[in-house]
Amino acid sequence: MNGTFRIAAKTVHIWLGLAVGLPFCMMGLTGSLLVYRADIEKMLRPNWHAHSTTRSPQPLSEAERNIKARFPNSTLQHVSLSEFEFTIRDRGKQTHVYCDPLTGELLGTFEVPWLDWRVGLHHNLRLGPAGRQIAGAIGIALFLTSISGLALWLWRGVLRNGTWRSVFQIDWRRCKTANFQLHRLSGLAANVFLLILSSTGIVLGFPRTFRSLVKEPTRVTVEKVGERLPLEMLLQSALREIPGGQAKELRLPQNNAAPVTVRIWHAGDFRPEGSNKVSLNPSTAAVLSVDRSADWSTAKRIVMSPTPIHYAEWGGGIVKALWCVTGIAPTLLFLSGFAIWWMGFRAAKRAPKQVSQAVLTAQ
Repeated sequence: MNGTFRIAAKTVHIWLGLAVGLPFCMMGLTGSLLVYRADIEKMLRPNWHAHSTTRSPQPLSEAERNIKARFPNSTLQHVSLSEFEFTIRDRGKQTHVYCDPLTGELLGTFEVPWLDWRVGLHHNLRLGPAGRQIAGAIGIALFLTSISGLALWLWRGVLRNGTWRSVFQIDWRRCKTANFQLHRLSGLAANVFLLILSSTGIVLGFPRTFRSLVKEPTRVTVEKVGERLPLEMLLQSALREIPGGQAKELRLPQNNAAPVTVRIWHAGDFRPEGSNKVSLNPSTAAVLSVDRSADWSTAKRIVMSPTPIHYAEWGGGIVKALWCVTGIAPTLLFLSGFAIWWMGFRAAKRAPKQVSQAVLTAQ
């Protein structure tokens, strides 16, 4: 590594780390919490029990009727079939309603405001679409900081010293030296995972940019919409398009020109919520479009993979724990890195004074 490249890498690493260090900490810590979001909600959710034991032939429709009776001014937006969770908007407020999957009986509503607030902070800094792009920009900065840190490690540990073993040595006798060596070693340990999370975060921050690189299904509109059919009929129509699939969620239209979208999981899907999407006319159940993950090109698979990787939707508890620890790493690296910079800054300010004092003493 020549001197110019090394200086450039050091400049990028130091000043990006200082300038965007606090956002790194915020995104990392909220991300560590986010990987356990479903587990936290499940732990805090009340253990409801249905009063009725009579199985309904149409539990979805029964649940929708019960919700409408309880919230007459509400609009149904989304249904999660795995939790039998109905997301509604009532007088401008979004509410999550849980029903019994056998009877459709309304069990109760459940919200975790402090968790939802932090999730929104991680996704888009609670600033809407513009905030999502800012989060993507933070991902770019983290990626560059990680790459420059890796370059500096290679220069100091291999090119300058001729052996990588020196990088793993820590001199505990000197606090300043030990802090620097710990910063370098912990950065190396977390680097691969930070590169994965930052690169996938970039894709999530600019989804339209990356999806424009692959062929996406044409957006469909509904020309004539009457009264919406029962949810069960819509599900049956969608499942016929993905034989052997399991319906995971429904997204209901918020305007008359939008279709109902059903997400379906099939063996081999990377995402637990399913990668197949079927769009339907809500009043006729006619299939308008089908996006089968089995038909995806290699390029599209690459573009669609960052979401399950970034949010640890695969790999089980081991990956979740690994991602959680990696999310804490930016805070530790920022604090130790700031200490290294501050001690160097103070030393540089003291040096001219010491030289001046030495000159006066000599005179």
